[in-house]
Amino acid sequence: MFDKNDKTLFAMRAICIVTIIVLAAISTALGILLIVAGYVGAGIILIALFLFCCWLFWVYNRLHISYLCDIKLIRNKLYGVENGRLRQLYTDDEYSADEELRDLTNDEEREARRNRSDERDFKNYGESLERLHAAGAIHDGEYEKLAELFYYGNDDGASAAAVIKEITALYVKFYTHKMDREQYESSKRELLSGLGE
Repeated sequence: MFDKNDKTLFAMRAICIVTIIVLAAISTALGILLIVAGYVGAGIILIALFLFCCWLFWVYNRLHISYLCDIKLIRNKLYGVENGRLRQLYTDDEYSADEELRDLTNDEEREARRNRSDERDFKNYGESLERLHAAGAIHDGEYEKLAELFYYGNDDGASAAAVIKEITALYVKFYTHKMDREQYESSKRELLSGLGE
């Protein structure tokens, strides 16, 4: 679904690596030429300065790609898309995440939700509700209202499940700084306001 969009990350990474190597090689060659021509100080400064700039560019490039990958990983989880290819851009340490966020966006759990019965889906929504409460994403009163409707609300149980899913998506946006606390609380109140009435 998003393969074409994701390919730009790999292309950007490759282009930046090639650019850095070319710039480093050119600056080193020019520095050596200056040194051979008798401008030793200028040659050394040129080599050092350009290599430092190449290093800064590499660090910025890695940071920017990491930021874009984080957004795409969250997007993929929300849309139920596999993340296998994007993981290639991360080391094991970089891919590790905070436990609440990892629970909300886990590949294996998503696959289980897609392939199992309604009973399993019901259990997953219950687990999401518990995780939201444990993470402080919903307050005690909100948790009690959602739990009552979800577990005992008959027809309202489906509505509660939809609200749990929406609040989870909102919390991921808040957690990743795409939404401030006030926006999160306002959107959450709006979702909860008509529930069970």
